[in-house]
Amino acid sequence: KGIPSQRKIIIIFKDGENFYGTTHSYDPERKGFFVYPIDPKDNNDRVFVINPAVNSVKLQKFNSEDFQIHVYETV
Repeated sequence: KGIPSQRKIIIIFKDGENFYGTTHSYDPERKGFFVYPIDPKDNNDRVFVINPAVNSVKLQKFNSEDFQIHVYETV
């Protein structure tokens, strides 16, 4: 198997912070996922995001400039 294509992602955290990056492994059913910052000046090479800290995610569809929106609600 090859490495899956990276997809652009916008993460809105519960504290209101936004993170712009790319990911290979986003899955709302898992505990978390890795993202790579888009900003080359960012002080992180890779970030592990835990899903319970996420308010919502905008994830780019494959082969498209459109974003699909996933919204999380805490129970």
